[in-house]
Amino acid sequence: MAQRRMFSQKVVETDRFLDMALTAQTLYFHLGMSADDDGFVGNPKSIKRMIGASDDDLKALVERGYLIIFDDGVVAIKDWQVSNYVKKDRYTPTIYSTDRKQLAVDRNKRYQLATAVDELPVQDRTTVEPRRIQNGSKVDPQVRSSQVKSGKGKDSLNETTSAAEAKLKSLHIKLTPTQQRILTDYIEKLSPAVVDFAIDSMARFADKPRFNYLDRILSRYQASGICTLHQAQEDDDLYHGKAVQAPPGPVIPIYKLGE
Repeated sequence: MAQRRMFSQKVVETDRFLDMALTAQTLYFHLGMSADDDGFVGNPKSIKRMIGASDDDLKALVERGYLIIFDDGVVAIKDWQVSNYVKKDRYTPTIYSTDRKQLAVDRNKRYQLATAVDELPVQDRTTVEPRRIQNGSKVDPQVRSSQVKSGKGKDSLNETTSAAEAKLKSLHIKLTPTQQRILTDYIEKLSPAVVDFAIDSMARFADKPRFNYLDRILSRYQASGICTLHQAQEDDDLYHGKAVQAPPGPVIPIYKLGE
């Protein structure tokens, strides 16, 4: 992960920013210094307490459009890409992948919720990058060419996704449109059997099954290059401390002297 963090004068020397309380301004700088390479901070409340800021300071940063706060408490710095550029060889993706996939980058290089991008007028949508997020120096579209299929292949993928959604619904998990896209992406990359097994694993081990829990399992599979059911089962056993039986080796004959 890159160690240098920068702050743009276009952001921190505006009347809008300087009109905030000094504690709110200080909190913004500390969050910026603690953010990962995608501009996400997992412990904003701890940082707030450490510097003596208040809940009102954190709320001010959200209300004035400097932060996006997610349901899990993670925050994203909206102007991150305005201020920071991380070279590809030093870039480390954020661990908050579920939150990251909910964002798009607008024409001003500011993070926006993907739902907000969808609600823009048609004439403005050509100036934004919906479903896109920047990885270091490269912009990766969330919708890949392999997903743009027609006919039987697309119908089969939709049926598989619907089956997985029904299984999640039986666990009282209702997906948002963004989560549906994430699930479809996993099914296409990892295989339906692997995703189905991950849902079963979550049902067995999670105290309260949530989509974020499933996303962590599937992200682990993807990072480990897992694409078959057998590999997923072995990974699951190792992760939960179960012994994995090694395949039998070759039988070596033993001879006694004189034979």
